[in-house]
Amino acid sequence: MHAASIELENMSYRILQRREILTLIPVSSVTGQDAWKPEALTADQARLVDQLSEIILPRTDTPGASDAKVYRYIDKMLKDGMTEAERTEFLRGLEWFAGGNSGFTAALTAMSKGERGAEGLRFFRRMKDLTLRGYYTSREGLLQELEYKGNGVYTAFPGCTHPEHK
Repeated sequence: MHAASIELENMSYRILQRREILTLIPVSSVTGQDAWKPEALTADQARLVDQLSEIILPRTDTPGASDAKVYRYIDKMLKDGMTEAERTEFLRGLEWFAGGNSGFTAALTAMSKGERGAEGLRFFRRMKDLTLRGYYTSREGLLQELEYKGNGVYTAFPGCTHPEHK
């Protein structure tokens, strides 16, 4: 087998794993207080991820990322949906973003001025991607915000009704 086909096969397997994870994670299936504990993040990191995801998708007239418990989705993706290198890069970016004493408000301000470079931009893009995926695969994002009603079943297929196509 050629190296390119082995790489393609490995990539296909990773994509399948990620898709399977999406179907297995009911991000908002548990409400109220429960015994959830982060598996890839520390409790402090999980709180920071929750705060950042809420900045990205805040509550308005529809639920926000915190309501959808997107931080749980991100924790699960870090544990089961990323390589060790991807997980390490995300956690390093999270630490960078927290910025020690200056906090993430300073990091956001610096990024808006173009002062934080490629590392910060890569982390923020990954964080934004995970937040959006987690939110729009949750009950809050899919059903409440997008008002998805499920796949429809047609009882008849009338075909094209344009006069030029009859």
